[in-house]
Amino acid sequence: MTHAAHRAYADTPLSLWVRDDAGRLDMDGAEVEIALFRDSCEVRVLPATSPQPGQVLLTVTEDQARPLRGRNPYAMQLRVDGACVDVGLLEVV
Repeated sequence: MTHAAHRAYADTPLSLWVRDDAGRLDMDGAEVEIALFRDSCEVRVLPATSPQPGQVLLTVTEDQARPLRGRNPYAMQLRVDGACVDVGLLEVV
């Protein structure tokens, strides 16, 4: 797992890359989501997609971003089919 920090701008796609021991993590057909935490409490779960092995695309809409701004950064978990495969920080601007 990595512990990278990312910045998500409202209505702008954010591309993340995920690897495992075998290389780029294949998430084809899996449910991919980003869970945000503040003070150990889950704040929001955002849907994401994986258009190719290792790539995760996340777009935070303006409506989703509005209540998240001003409390940055959030602890982030990347979940694939409900299992945490990566962690980091996410700032929503």
